[in-house]
Amino acid sequence: MIEGSKNLIIFREIRSEYENRRPDAVICGQGPGRQDRYEDISGAGYTLIGISKDSEKSHSNFRAKYELPFTLLSDTDTSLLQSLGAWGEKKLYGKISMGTLRRTYVFSEEGVLERIIEKVDTKNAAAQLLEEI
Repeated sequence: MIEGSKNLIIFREIRSEYENRRPDAVICGQGPGRQDRYEDISGAGYTLIGISKDSEKSHSNFRAKYELPFTLLSDTDTSLLQSLGAWGEKKLYGKISMGTLRRTYVFSEEGVLERIIEKVDTKNAAAQLLEEI
């Protein structure tokens, strides 16, 4: 577990290369209130970690650019995503491809997986998560 953390939330973050989308939009919402949502989740005793297959450099630049308050993990070989069950077949506009599945994982302070949110409401992800925890 992460030192000083009571509980852990791992979420699939939006790829850093999408200039019009931000990874915290998935978990904290967009707009002026997004930091408040992060603080609500953090204040409830959870550490947030975003994960994608983007490179560490991409994450570092993206995190700095948007002053993100949480950690972004790089999983370029998708091994962690696969072990979480967050890598699989996706269908977009009739085309089937392998990719990161939009899921959120909530772990207890003991490291036990307590729940998986498989249908993430991308517009209201933070509120959805707060209801779950």
